[in-house]
Amino acid sequence: IISVLSKWVPTLNKGVLGCSSFIGRNAQGEVIHGRLLDFPLHQSFDLNERAVTYKIDNLPVIVGLGATGIPYPSISLMTDYGMTLALHQKFTDIFDPKGMPIFEYIFKLVTECRTEDEVLEFIRRHKTITTWCLNISFASGKVISADIDSHNHYIKEFVVPENGFLYF
Repeated sequence: IISVLSKWVPTLNKGVLGCSSFIGRNAQGEVIHGRLLDFPLHQSFDLNERAVTYKIDNLPVIVGLGATGIPYPSISLMTDYGMTLALHQKFTDIFDPKGMPIFEYIFKLVTECRTEDEVLEFIRRHKTITTWCLNISFASGKVISADIDSHNHYIKEFVVPENGFLYF
């Protein structure tokens, strides 16, 4: 709901809210995805954060950042087949009650999709309640940065450089 507050509270100062993702390679050439969480969720997130490993029959193993009030692996996660995902909040006036809640959306995405093509198809087929950004990397070095909302998808594709980082 916070994401769509711009609709009813246009003076909300969103300049202090924001997170960053950076994606690069380690010394062995493997893809790494770092995350800075700069969102002021005081006394819930910052006091009760956990790294949680999800091992559910017939689903990929997922390691995600969890906190009070955050169901599913969602804000930052990685799977045992080499996908990483970072959720970034966008502030807009878009609200579609027929769209999928973002935590459910991400859980379905990472449990149903393994490849870049499957992720792109999933994003194009599913609506969300409001606007979000997903930064997703794959072990192959491909990266998707997608701004998604109920009606539109703005997708950019990248390849992780051999040296340096992609910064979002």
